[in-house]
Amino acid sequence: MLTTPKQIHGDIEHTSSRVSICVDQHLSDMGKGTGPHTRVNKYVELLIIDESERLSATALELLRDRYDRDNVALILIGMPGIEKWFSRYPQLYSRVGFAHEYRPLEQEELHFVLRAAGIN
Repeated sequence: MLTTPKQIHGDIEHTSSRVSICVDQHLSDMGKGTGPHTRVNKYVELLIIDESERLSATALELLRDRYDRDNVALILIGMPGIEKWFSRYPQLYSRVGFAHEYRPLEQEELHFVLRAAGIN
């Protein structure tokens, strides 16, 4: 079962709120409090969505609206050719800055990344 746009909206709002609360708490603990929230997600400046080819047109519209209203940067990760799929949605596609296709990592590169992340 796919996630509904309502669930996506709720998850983004919930996670954004939690991030802002944690940042506010940290700043307060350091004596650099910022006062009461002026908006719920004031610290969230970037959303990264993986497997974005699985999103419905309505969910994509919700993300595009969030991008427009809140000036939140958006990275959509998906399968090769996803930019062609997004071209069917002109309101979203007109906002695409660039599309980049990454090649699979070589085994040595993958081992480097895993070691750097502390995963052996």
